Amino acid sequence: MVNTATARIVQENKKEQFVLWFEEVGIEDVPLVGGKNASLGEMIGQLTSKGVNVPTGFATTAYAYRYFIQKQICKGNYVIYLRIWMSMI
Repeated sequence: MVNTATARIVQENKKEQFVLWFEEVGIEDVPLVGGKNASLGEMIGQLTSKGVNVPTGFATTAYAYRYFIQKQICKGNYVIYLRIWMSMI
């Protein structure tokens, strides 16, 4: 975990992480963690140093979602896949 919210962590393999702390993401990471999570990370990076309290947390990445779906299909667990797919319609 990051001790200071203003320190933006640079990771070479950010695209292959399952979880990223809000301190590790910014607006440029929308494709990785979605808009709301990226916005929270951006707020932590920009506002904490100005005294604004922004709750910390983590984002589950799009890579983690795709990995989970792929593993379920490989296991032949189509029921879970179909339930997730149907919830998106």
